[in-house]
Amino acid sequence: MPDNVPDDVPDDDVWHGLPDDVPGHVPPDDIPDGGPGHAVRRGLVDVLVAEVARDYKIEPQKARGMISACVAGDARIGAMIQGGCALADIRRTAAYRALRKEARRRVYASLRRYRDAAEDGERYQKALEALEALAGGARYDPNLIGSILGSHVSTRERLRDADAGAFCRLLREFTAGAAHVLDVGCGVHPLMLTPDFYARTGRYVAADRDPQSIALVNAYAQGYHIPQLTGIVWEMGNGWQALEARTGIPVYDAALVMKVVPVVARQAPALLDVLAELPARKALFTACRESMTKRVSIQRRERAALDAFISSSPFIKSAPVETESEFGWIVAPRGSPGIPLPGHIHGHIHGPPPRTPPEC
Repeated sequence: MPDNVPDDVPDDDVWHGLPDDVPGHVPPDDIPDGGPGHAVRRGLVDVLVAEVARDYKIEPQKARGMISACVAGDARIGAMIQGGCALADIRRTAAYRALRKEARRRVYASLRRYRDAAEDGERYQKALEALEALAGGARYDPNLIGSILGSHVSTRERLRDADAGAFCRLLREFTAGAAHVLDVGCGVHPLMLTPDFYARTGRYVAADRDPQSIALVNAYAQGYHIPQLTGIVWEMGNGWQALEARTGIPVYDAALVMKVVPVVARQAPALLDVLAELPARKALFTACRESMTKRVSIQRRERAALDAFISSSPFIKSAPVETESEFGWIVAPRGSPGIPLPGHIHGHIHGPPPRTPPEC
């Protein structure tokens, strides 16, 4: 058992693996070795990689591939290099400023995707086929599940939290005794929860508009024989009755609405009225602390959106929740009895997050 997993957590209840190198598409380095201007080209790439890795939430190796392609494909920069211009001189030109802007644009665009680009194609298909190939009740494969979780921004952030274990313990306690659990905008989060988690849970409905995420959720449930877990492709704009028609469940005992409210508030504010009618006896609403793309705090903006929604909804705050990457509230419908829950969940971060698993 990993050193930082409490002794009272059984081995089979632990997700064993965010790999050291989180899977992701790493474009090739397009700067050829040797040749005229090689040192200058390499220097340009090094400077830009260092800058974007400082400002954006991207590993230098992955940024290098994209930036190398930018440098190699820039005709004006290429002409300067062929003409013998020094690195310092190039960095003072308008052409370099345009190159820098394009490099940052490409990095930003890649980070705006909830899944890595490759996940939409070959790697998604391979992951789905690997899950579908499992016989029901197959032995849990942490490497396979880790590769899928690591490809999605939201779960990758959550798994890297130093206090991810505390968050998963909260989920276990929050859903304990619930006959019906709803995960709204689930993505691939249900794969973060092990078969042993579901063995102690009632029916778990994972709803998302993305067919690929739901296909992975259902393949996971089938491959590891998790009859409690069901993935449903569902558009929030279709309302809760459309979901009930698919599940037969009118009201849920517990609902997870994680990192959803601020996104809806920005992208489709009219759907906040649908969220306010969430058919649940209690719910967990969370939001992000940091930008999806940059190493900057967005907590004030996210908190304002979350608080505004809750204050105008039929829900009242019951208990606060805080982790390294997100924060939020456990809520209950106004007028409902108090919810017996653990105290304020707060992660204390000391040094870099470990690569050991949360206790799900």
